[in-house]
Amino acid sequence: MSTGNNNKFIRIWNEINFNKIGLLINDPNQAAKSGKKWFPYNKGGEFRKWYGNNIFILNYDNDAQDMQSGFLDGSNTGFRHDNRHLYFKASITWSFISSSYFGVRYSDHGFIFDVGGSSAFPPENLTNVFTGYLSTKICFEFMKVMNPTLNFQVGNVASLPILSTVIDKIKPRIDEIVSQAITISRKDWDNFRNLLGLPNPSLLRNNTPHLSQTFTTWENESETAFRKLQQLEEENNCYWIEAYGLQDELTPKYPTSKLPSVAQTSTAICVPSSPTPSAA
Repeated sequence: MSTGNNNKFIRIWNEINFNKIGLLINDPNQAAKSGKKWFPYNKGGEFRKWYGNNIFILNYDNDAQDMQSGFLDGSNTGFRHDNRHLYFKASITWSFISSSYFGVRYSDHGFIFDVGGSSAFPPENLTNVFTGYLSTKICFEFMKVMNPTLNFQVGNVASLPILSTVIDKIKPRIDEIVSQAITISRKDWDNFRNLLGLPNPSLLRNNTPHLSQTFTTWENESETAFRKLQQLEEENNCYWIEAYGLQDELTPKYPTSKLPSVAQTSTAICVPSSPTPSAA
């Protein structure tokens, strides 16, 4: 999607009457019949992996009638409506431009997307596998070779080599790793910025008599979650590094200085089916 006029057609979700936002829509026809005017919109955002950046909503009233009318009368010539058949499908999305790592996120169904929030639509049974693969250090190294500017274009992602012969071998464990990573990242995002509107954030759900105790409990839970997330990230790296035979080239660990939200003390755990990579 290219709106032609972002200032007119895009808002942050909490700027709009919540009753006018269509959530968990499955396709454009359902959106048109819903009577809703605004719909979630993947538009990239800051570096974040696994889940999140659900910030923007798009005026897609009556199948983008206003945008299309402007295109026809010449007042909105930048409008594009490409790949409409993929709108609202669950996907893997990423930010087009980044100053750090390549990070992909799982996106629930119900979103439209633009180039800033470019998206991939793998078969449902392979979504976790491709999410895990695209989240590895291997993919980031490949992307740096193909596009040193760190503009993560669709063509670059489509060109990434994936060894289909190893998918069946590691898929069961990768499915588990990615599911857990998405769950942790989803909980972190929803605690504070949930488009679906949590009734109360986690800080208010702890039944403790003092705010200081509540904050300490939340802080400890968050540290444990991020420590677990780093462990999962490194285990995911470990499996793919071994699959590509790059044990002597890459380590599964990330520099913690590049991932400030992740606890400093976690370690990689990797139990691949063949001998454990020396890098682990």
